[in-house]
Amino acid sequence: MAFMVDQAINDGVTVGAAADLVGVTVRALHHWDEIGLASPSGRTSSGYRLWMSIAVESGEYGRVVELARTVRPEALRASIRHQSYWLDLGRALAHSGRSDREAEVAFIRAERAAPGPFVLNPLARDAVVTLMRRAQRRSVSTNLGTLARRFGIEVHV
Repeated sequence: MAFMVDQAINDGVTVGAAADLVGVTVRALHHWDEIGLASPSGRTSSGYRLWMSIAVESGEYGRVVELARTVRPEALRASIRHQSYWLDLGRALAHSGRSDREAEVAFIRAERAAPGPFVLNPLARDAVVTLMRRAQRRSVSTNLGTLARRFGIEVHV
């Protein structure tokens, strides 16, 4: 387990660190991955699963952005995994306040990957609301306005 924690520190949130954060065993996370209940965002160069969703939930937004750089989303085969990758990255960017424009782009990519699940996702909606509130102070971009309307969020121009 110590090796997995060291690996988590070096490569981001791996299955061992994710299991610790959630309070379950590594075996449980592997099982969840097999049945589609929870999926890693990708793998490190050494083959370890990365759990960006758990890092987002833990408020480790900087780590999510770092993890995203290590994953090639085009290598993810399932559209729902593409959607998860872009959604997690967008949420991290939106909640950290680092780059609203980049968050917007990530959400658009998440929606393109899996439109139905994206628009039904309350976490995606909350992140778009966060972006809208910040944008109200300046101006709402066309893309953000479109995303907001898809979630049923009123847009004042």
